[in-house]
Amino acid sequence: AWRSPQDERTLQSCTLYTDTYFSSLARFRCRRSASVSWCRERSHWLHQNALIAVRNLRIALPSTSITAPTSAMKLLPLTTLLCLAHAGKKTVRKRVPTTPRRRRPPAPTANYTLSAKVSSAVDCRQIWHLRGRRSRVVNLAIARTGSESVTRTMAAAGAAAHHDHACSLRDASRAGYDRVVISLRDPAARLVSGFQRRVAGGAKKRANRDLADIFGDDVDGYVEALRDVTHAKHAAALRVSLAPNAQHWLMPIEEYYLRGFEPRANGSLAVAFVCTEALDAGVRAVAARWDLRAPPATEATTHHASPNKSHGGMLAPANAAYVRALYARDAALHAAHCMNDVSFVRYGPVTGPKKGPRSEWGPSERRAYGRLT
Repeated sequence: AWRSPQDERTLQSCTLYTDTYFSSLARFRCRRSASVSWCRERSHWLHQNALIAVRNLRIALPSTSITAPTSAMKLLPLTTLLCLAHAGKKTVRKRVPTTPRRRRPPAPTANYTLSAKVSSAVDCRQIWHLRGRRSRVVNLAIARTGSESVTRTMAAAGAAAHHDHACSLRDASRAGYDRVVISLRDPAARLVSGFQRRVAGGAKKRANRDLADIFGDDVDGYVEALRDVTHAKHAAALRVSLAPNAQHWLMPIEEYYLRGFEPRANGSLAVAFVCTEALDAGVRAVAARWDLRAPPATEATTHHASPNKSHGGMLAPANAAYVRALYARDAALHAAHCMNDVSFVRYGPVTGPKKGPRSEWGPSERRAYGRLT
């Protein structure tokens, strides 16, 4: 066939010599992505190592007593066949397993703080799977505030319901929701309810089992060990309370679930606060105002995960005062919005510098959302 001079020059520039070709196969595995440009760039460097690869033939093949160029010419069809056979295979690189990052355990004499609890938070998972739903309403599953009841009722009403205790108001906003249902409860009653839940058994996590084994059904003993750094069980109380992805009923509402947002008259998010004391009436009021389906009057609207009654009066006065003082912002939030069955407030992002020290911002904020302005 007739070839132009330009084709001849291109063919000569892209042709590999025998030694270079054999050396390339000796040093590198054949890949389907090998191209003419790759050959042109690598041929000069590979030619310098061709003689070394060919001289090693006498070591690999003792019976071969022929010269190096002749050996390369005779093995050229074999290596070409191996290259073509390997072309249909995809090279898969094995990922080296990385060692999971271990959290530093709290000091045995450290005080229990809300910033330490917020730092133990994990990333939100479920709310991101609800993206694409037609509903603009979603709930926040705040542990031991009737979260399971709210989840079931919102799902029955047609909202995007989930039961992930790690999802916050910022996660809901990032996922595209502008109407959020949040349930509130007195901090002391919430702590008692969470402790009873752990004592009831069925815990799969080690921290939950340890809490029940160490403190039994003595909720006052647990609170005393948590607030007194000289208590014999203070280190154990810190360990089970600050364990990652455990004891969500200790996670503060203001410092975690609402962080980065504040009440605003022209805020972009509409928040409906419902209270555990009147959960059924509050959820029905939300459904009526936001044009959701009326939830059926079944067990789902009044279901609670714990069959035991729990309230703040079950704690000693000193312990109840300690819990309410520690969660002072949550106590004020409950008192402000639980005078009626439901309270509607508009929220917007915080402007200006961050509120609180850097340690109060969890891994989800630091990793996914960056700095807040």
